[in-house]
Amino acid sequence: MEAATGDLAAWAGVVVALAFSFTAFVVSLVSLKYQRDSAKAAKRAVEEAKRSAVAAEESAAAGSRSADAAERSALASEQVAEIEAMRDMQPTVAWEVTRESEFAAYLRNAGAETVTGVTVDTTVPGVDQAPDGVTLEPGASAKLMVSSSLVHGTPREIRVTWDGAPSPVVVPVPPW
Repeated sequence: MEAATGDLAAWAGVVVALAFSFTAFVVSLVSLKYQRDSAKAAKRAVEEAKRSAVAAEESAAAGSRSADAAERSALASEQVAEIEAMRDMQPTVAWEVTRESEFAAYLRNAGAETVTGVTVDTTVPGVDQAPDGVTLEPGASAKLMVSSSLVHGTPREIRVTWDGAPSPVVVPVPPW
């Protein structure tokens, strides 16, 4: 019995979708580990700064000038630790588009937090029936339609916004 070309394409699509899903899952686990390590390092830095401030207060009896310098140093250390912790944090919102068929696709929340007000820009030619103001929990998805015409090809990317996003994020649409 011969396999139809459509069957092979469907199975290839399933394999590709599973590979992308697994990769996104691994990336999210790695980013979560780095985020936790960064938070622990920042906490240690803040504790060291507090110890330094306490030492500065104890040395105030010896001279207010050196105490002021130590306090400024402790404050600077705390600020540096906070800045480094913020810089090392990985984003917790991530998006992924998978194709169901030639015309249907899903926008999936591949991040680690629930996202509200999710909207896909339908002014992009070929994007229709897209989510508008929906809430997506981690791993949840919303369906949208993608199509081509004589005027435009199938969209290769969509623009996604959500509550708290400073600007739209461009998410690639895999080919069918």
